[in-house]
Amino acid sequence: MPHSFHFFGSTLIGIYLAFHLYFLWWADRYFSPSRRSSRAFKFWLLAMALLFPAAEYFEGRAAGGLSDAFIWLGFFWLGAMFILVTVLLLCDLLFLAIRFFRPGWRRALGASALTLAAALIALAVFRGAALPEVRPVDIALRGLPAALDGFKIVQISDVHIGRIVTVGKFRRLAALVNASRPDLIVFTGDITERGVEDPEEVCSVIRSMNAVYGKAGVLGNHDSFAGPDNSAAFFEACGVKMLRFVKYEPVPGLQVAGVDSPRRGAPAVRTLDLLLSDLSPSRPLLFLSHRPDMPEQVLKGFQALALGGHTHEGQLYPFGLLERHLFKYFYGLYRVGGSSVYVTSGAGTWGPPMRLFTVSELPLFVLHPA
Repeated sequence: MPHSFHFFGSTLIGIYLAFHLYFLWWADRYFSPSRRSSRAFKFWLLAMALLFPAAEYFEGRAAGGLSDAFIWLGFFWLGAMFILVTVLLLCDLLFLAIRFFRPGWRRALGASALTLAAALIALAVFRGAALPEVRPVDIALRGLPAALDGFKIVQISDVHIGRIVTVGKFRRLAALVNASRPDLIVFTGDITERGVEDPEEVCSVIRSMNAVYGKAGVLGNHDSFAGPDNSAAFFEACGVKMLRFVKYEPVPGLQVAGVDSPRRGAPAVRTLDLLLSDLSPSRPLLFLSHRPDMPEQVLKGFQALALGGHTHEGQLYPFGLLERHLFKYFYGLYRVGGSSVYVTSGAGTWGPPMRLFTVSELPLFVLHPA
């Protein structure tokens, strides 16, 4: 979620407040509360509405129990209001359909809508707190040496370590990675939320992840909030080979390349054309990019496995229905000629600590010669 009241942040706050006004209007129509009850409800709803602005305020303050609690509650309430209003809108549509036949069902329908919304919010919190699922994906690559048949790659993306997704959860995630016994670990961005607040702890977790041929990664847009050069230097110091428009060959027969997530106003480290000129089209390519806008030159000019993230698969339904129209490659496995694209839903959460009808994941790619 945004961390300053720029245009997007102001728009979000406006929508957030509109949700509360709609909830107030909806409750009055369905339950016709007494004046005293209505006053108490308005006071409660106003207090809840202040949670998200309070979270924005406390994000700029020192970490600690009370501060972190306000941040969690504020972002939780933001997600909860989105789920609640979605259910209430569906309730209104249903009421329009049945009111001519069952006019006395208004209160019962309203109570059912609130119960359903509460259940979905609880489910979303549970799924948001859960550890990511390790998801095996078999990939056939033409030109892959027979010696690399069964080569395993774990992708870690969109963890968003910060005030909500803790280092403790990242440590448990690392145990899942090590249990899969990968040959190579790749990071596809947004490992941190706004830079690293506890660098020694985060670095120790990254170093604890074991792979036969080490770790490689690219920067996401959130990693770059602390400065792309600073973030890249941090990950390099933790043992991650950062691929900022450069190639890397961790094992003979497999070339790996990656690009920074583009940032408005930030100069490119190097051009994509220069990077591609360093690569051999006759050898399989593992291409890393935080954003899933995979270059067609990569997919059509190489036998590539392109890995991305960023979309979170929408994270909270029905965001995914809207977001999938913004990205050609939104979530899951795509085949493009002789290449494959995989966009992960990510290993963590962004903003609200919730997931509704989506899951966090750690893709485990098993390579085979085509």
